[in-house]
Amino acid sequence: MHQVERGSQLAIATDPARFERALSMPAAAESAAREVRQVYPDDHAVSLFFDWIGKHRLGRKRLLDTMLAATYFAHVSSHCRIMSD
Repeated sequence: MHQVERGSQLAIATDPARFERALSMPAAAESAAREVRQVYPDDHAVSLFFDWIGKHRLGRKRLLDTMLAATYFAHVSSHCRIMSD
């Protein structure tokens, strides 16, 4: 499984709009506990975060999203494209 923030996996897996047979919260939590590898922001992620905040003129409503994206980018791939509305 890809490295995904645990709460996101739970929200997606239990969403009946995304899946005909969405998981119950207990089943999704059990799956997340087994399959998700936690990652934490390192120096590279924090540097990316501040770079992106300035470069893209992001405001306070995008701080958490930007840190999550920077952490993902720093740990998973240097060849991915981050898109946001």
